[in-house]
Amino acid sequence: GEDPDTFRPHAPRLAINLVLVVIAAGAVLAAVPYFLTNGVHGLHGGWIADMVHDSPARAGIPGLAAHGEAAHHGSILGMDPHAAMYYISAVVGLIGIGAALWFHLINRSAADTLRARLLANPATRWLPTAMEQKWYVDEIYHALLRAPLWISGLALALIDKYLVDGLLVDGTARIPRGIARWFQPLHGGSVQGYGVSMAGGVALVALLVLFMPQLLDLMVALGLGGAP
Repeated sequence: GEDPDTFRPHAPRLAINLVLVVIAAGAVLAAVPYFLTNGVHGLHGGWIADMVHDSPARAGIPGLAAHGEAAHHGSILGMDPHAAMYYISAVVGLIGIGAALWFHLINRSAADTLRARLLANPATRWLPTAMEQKWYVDEIYHALLRAPLWISGLALALIDKYLVDGLLVDGTARIPRGIARWFQPLHGGSVQGYGVSMAGGVALVALLVLFMPQLLDLMVALGLGGAP
């Protein structure tokens, strides 16, 4: 609920800092025994090495990758590329932490000056805007995933409601329900009424049996039927 015009990035509070400290401490404590026992290029020993020795992570431990594989991929300054990535990623991470420390804590005015210069240059105007909008990750996610899934879900819900349930399931159920309504007046709950209906039905069948020949002759005479 802060005003976007006066909002400034601020350091996370205890709820976030405590989690980050616990995670960082756990990572350091987990790695220190391995490096103290074996060094960067140790091959055996250490509970971290034992834990990942038979897992897919084994190939990522410096020194455990096969030398043939290292030769195949080449080397960086004579170093195993798997091991080199540890140092490269560490340097890149430290550069990012240093830049954030300078612009957001030590010299906040430098960040404002840099932003103003980037906005003044048409070639770099998009950069601070994109960073402030979090590189439009939310918008891209909405356009590529959330909106199509929402539209397809809505379409399937309408098909299920009106076609599957409305036409097929409920529509099929309406047929016997409608036929039952035709005969509903005959079921009034009166035993006498049921007896009269049964007697009337028997009399109707008897009349049809008795007068069927005469009825057929009459239909022939009126041209409504074929020859007897």
